[in-house]
Formats: sequence, C-alpha cells, structure tokens
Amino acid sequence: SEIESVVGVIPNINRLARVLRDKGGVVIWVGMTAGSKGESRWRLYHDHFFTPEKGANHRDQLSPEHSGHAFHKDLDIRDGDPIVWKNRFSPFIAGASNIEDVLQPRGIDSLIITGTATNMCCESTARDAMMLNFRTVMVSDALAAYSDAEHAAALMNFYTVFGDVQTIDETIASLAHG
Repeated sequence: SEIESVVGVIPNINRLARVLRDKGGVVIWVGMTAGSKGESRWRLYHDHFFTPEKGANHRDQLSPEHSGHAFHKDLDIRDGDPIVWKNRFSPFIAGASNIEDVLQPRGIDSLIITGTATNMCCESTARDAMMLNFRTVMVSDALAAYSDAEHAAALMNFYTVFGDVQTIDETIASLAHG
C-alpha cells in the first residue's frame, strides 16, 4: 500500500524537476536495488536488521523483478534523465552506485535532494554529498518519512551541520537567482 506522506510530495518533486530542466539543470533519479530476486548486496542490513522473513521480503521488493522496485508511476521521469541504482542508503558509498560517473562529466557541484525517506536514504545521501564537497540542499516539502517526527529530526540534523534546508518555493527562488 502507498504511504500518504510519500505520495503527497510527488507533485512538488515533479514541479521542481520541471523548473530545474527549464533552467538547464539535470534531474537524476536514484532508486534502491538489492539485485536479482533473493539476492542481497548488503547482507549485514538484510540479515541482521530484519527477521529472516522480513529480510527476504525486503530483498524481493528491491529486486528488478518486483513491481515495488520501479519508481512511482506519477513521477515525471523523462527520456534523458539519468537513473542511478544504489545498493546502500547513500549512492556515494564506495561501490554502492555509479553516481559520481553521472555527476562529474556534467560538472555538477550542487545537489537538491528530494524523495524518501527523509531520515534514511535522503539524509544519508545529502550528508555524504556535502562531505564530498557538493553544495547540498534538502527540500523540506519534497521529502517524506514515515512520521513527521522522523522527517523533522532528519532535517534539523542536516541543517545544523551539513547543508541547507529550504521549501520548494525557496529552492525555486534560489534557482532564479543563479
């Protein structure tokens, strides 16, 4: 079943993607994968943070053969938008993805983070990006978590030490000013 807070941010993600494309920016979609059905590229997580049944279910949902592996149908993913598959919360962990091969040739030095879950994949990605010298903004109303408390705590942690947190309107205004 869909999580209301997650589905609720899709219009803002799509709005920001349109503005970014209009300004010549690159919209990169990052998804989580575990590999083929039943496989795990992250054994510690799947074998020790879940019951055996839940770990197997999670691995299956993150396999390309499962419908849950796909991006949500309402996201405005366009031809030419790079797609990066990661096998950790952050795509910047060594061996987790090809994100740097996508960013570096394009000269990208600033990232705008949207998506889910704010306190897991998004915060991990944003923190690692900042520590790798990317200017990083988390967009508060284009991110979602399972609870408001988790969402707020992640944004506070990030804002305190790692980067900026802006609303979608503030982010769009920042893009307008270069």
